[in-house]
Amino acid sequence: MVNSTQSGLAETTEHRIVELLRARILEGQLAIGERLRQDVISAELGVSSTPVREAFRRLSAEGLLTIANHKGATVRDLSLDERIEVLDMLRLIESHNIATAVPLAGRDVIARAAEIQAQMRAAGDNAGQWATLNRDFHWALAQPSARPRALRMMGELLNLSALHVRDDIHASTFRREQALDEHDTILAAYAAGDVEATMAACYAHSTNALTRMATTTADEA
Repeated sequence: MVNSTQSGLAETTEHRIVELLRARILEGQLAIGERLRQDVISAELGVSSTPVREAFRRLSAEGLLTIANHKGATVRDLSLDERIEVLDMLRLIESHNIATAVPLAGRDVIARAAEIQAQMRAAGDNAGQWATLNRDFHWALAQPSARPRALRMMGELLNLSALHVRDDIHASTFRREQALDEHDTILAAYAAGDVEATMAACYAHSTNALTRMATTTADEA
């Protein structure tokens, strides 16, 4: 029988593996289609196969992995329809969630978001790092809402959207600068406590990403 202490340790190990593998996927260290084996990950991290298997399942539920067999998984890509759905859902949920977050946010939240924004500017053309920091920027501004269901959905959507952001930023320096400017607008409205302006800026930010995706797809057709 697993006691509460053992259960907590297992959960902590699983969480650590999830965070590590998710970061590797979002930053492009693990390529689309790359196969992950439980025994290899277990040996690398010095853990049993159980938390690795559970981590694979969690990442599969998030849409980042496809379980290949009982011992491994494959890094999956999102289809165009999936990417559009993710950005569209994120646009709606984030703009409404942030309306609750703005009045509750302290100066520490604004300082943290500004710090991340500075790190994004310093990241230059490192698309993987940039995409992860972009996720962290939006997450920092969202958290003060303390709305568990909205935040749970946002967390998963931000992780999935990072795949598109990484590809988008890698393909276009202009898009990187445009996104940073849009972040400045969001952060200024947020810091001023202007709920309507923050909502509008967030909505426009996601809309621009969707529009660019549609334009790029049409150009490649």
